[in-house]
Amino acid sequence: MINFILQNKMRSNVFFGISAFFLSFIICMLLVYIIKKHAVKLRLVDAPGERKIHNRTMPLGGGIAIFLAVIFSLCSCIFLYKAIFSIIIFYISPQIMCILISGFFIFIVGLVDDYISLKPRTKLCCQIIAAVCLFLFDIKLTVFIDNDIFSFFITIFWIVLITNAFNLLDNMDGLSSGVAFIIGLILIWVMVCFDQWSIVFVLCALLGALLGFLRYNFSPASIFMGDSGSLFIGYTLASLTIYADFYQMNFPHFAVALPILAFAIPIFDTTTVVLYRLREGRPVFEGDTNHFSHRLTKLGLSTQKAVLVIYLVTFATGINATLLYQVDDWLGAMVIVVQLMAILFIIHILEHTAYVSKSQE
Repeated sequence: MINFILQNKMRSNVFFGISAFFLSFIICMLLVYIIKKHAVKLRLVDAPGERKIHNRTMPLGGGIAIFLAVIFSLCSCIFLYKAIFSIIIFYISPQIMCILISGFFIFIVGLVDDYISLKPRTKLCCQIIAAVCLFLFDIKLTVFIDNDIFSFFITIFWIVLITNAFNLLDNMDGLSSGVAFIIGLILIWVMVCFDQWSIVFVLCALLGALLGFLRYNFSPASIFMGDSGSLFIGYTLASLTIYADFYQMNFPHFAVALPILAFAIPIFDTTTVVLYRLREGRPVFEGDTNHFSHRLTKLGLSTQKAVLVIYLVTFATGINATLLYQVDDWLGAMVIVVQLMAILFIIHILEHTAYVSKSQE
């Protein structure tokens, strides 16, 4: 049966991706269980605070399990396929290696922040360094503008935006990891259709780790991922979308919109939070409880229902990314964009209602 599967390239790729997913899932679950047991001894804990919704000390370290599960599952699958079947399905290109090594750097930055709380500017500088490394390995955005200076800044902007979006989104049980899982599924679908299997394999390993972590992180959570997890997840997804080739679409200029559709909710949440902080005259990097998830709870939803609503909205906006590359005219693309704007406008109405209600209290 296995030999039959491996005789066909498509079947081999699917089999490898499934193997990476389930191995990563199992590794992450085991590691999370171990880390939970020793979190206090390792000083990996998150104490309650004014801007936090938990009222008891919680273990951190989920990010360690996620990172190690991704790396170990990929390496193990490569080794096993080479040893058992004498084939190498997943060749780690210099670009993929750069993404993984830079991801390790971002993971370490987040882990240090979990221990000693780095200044926001320090974390920002580290993210910029990681983005520069990608640019040097020719992993960059062009947005159809052939200018290295423009490409350099737009690449850094995208990496910093998405990395911090998932860091800011990590404000409720299961929120950041669940949204990342949904976006990852959407990207896998698109990447399979574009025959970009190296990206699919990394995403499969990441999604397996996220699902294993969600087993312990969904409300009521028994462990948090910490900045080591949220920064690594955001950076990995951001860098993979830059490395991906979306220009195989019928209308290549729509390629710019495809990742924006997939990441619409994290981007929208980050943008509105920053605007609210600027309106109130507070520092942009100062934490608060004005996120989309918090506003949903202020409107009467429970924490679990607020997270589920954001899951559904993320799916509703992101699923359009799987349709955009299939449209063959401008009208079809405009329908997708208008639908996205309508959903975001509904979110804005909900957010604004909750914000005004809070201001009047």
